[in-house]
Amino acid sequence: MAERKKRKLRLNHELASSNTRLLNFDNGNALLSLNQPIYLDRQLKPNKTKLRRVQVTEAQPELAQREPPKFRDLDLPHRRHRNTVDPLADEVYEPFHRRMKKDERSVTLADRSKLHFDVDNLRGQLTLLNQHDWIKHVPTMVSLNDRNDYEELSRKRVLARREILKNLEKFQDWEARTTAHTLAVKNYLKGNIGLGDEDDSNGLILDRSLDRLAKERAALRIAQHGTPVRIVLRNGFDLLAMPHRKPRIVLTGTS
Repeated sequence: MAERKKRKLRLNHELASSNTRLLNFDNGNALLSLNQPIYLDRQLKPNKTKLRRVQVTEAQPELAQREPPKFRDLDLPHRRHRNTVDPLADEVYEPFHRRMKKDERSVTLADRSKLHFDVDNLRGQLTLLNQHDWIKHVPTMVSLNDRNDYEELSRKRVLARREILKNLEKFQDWEARTTAHTLAVKNYLKGNIGLGDEDDSNGLILDRSLDRLAKERAALRIAQHGTPVRIVLRNGFDLLAMPHRKPRIVLTGTS
């Protein structure tokens, strides 16, 4: 009896693990997967949707006043001293550095191969969904309530195609950014820095003032990555998002 129970539990576990690999559009919010409109008035919404009616009355509680943000003076970075001598020679670090680079390369290649394998599977699934016999491939990709319901099969086929295309677009964007980053690293190692942070390669940069250097690097980053985005909140404050910096709340009219 004990052996039979173990087999039964093992079978249940395999069934649960196989179901987790399927796309499930029923447990999520239907407004996201079906792209349905959100109705705030009961007279406008259809009877099938179960949404709470929102009423606006005059006796509304007062909203808590938002406290203005506290600003502090930005401390400029101190200049680095180049006359500090390392007590150890560079040859001491070379064996460890080579070993770490080798380990990092092997891990990166393993992750990249796994990612490309998953992407190939997605492309194969997309090909199967576009074939004339797609109806027999949908149950292997999507969790279904009734396999004999043609409407459910057709609807979840469209949702599965949309999800696969979205993941493929994410992969293409990641691959483009990775290629650009790899090219920037190679240019840096060859001496073609072009990143705006050439302190280690050009000693003459110390002759410039910090304000002038900051303006030059800001102009270079804007040319490479785009201009900052400012969202006016109409309450005396703005939301400022700049390249290479986290979005922050600033006073209107300030940078």
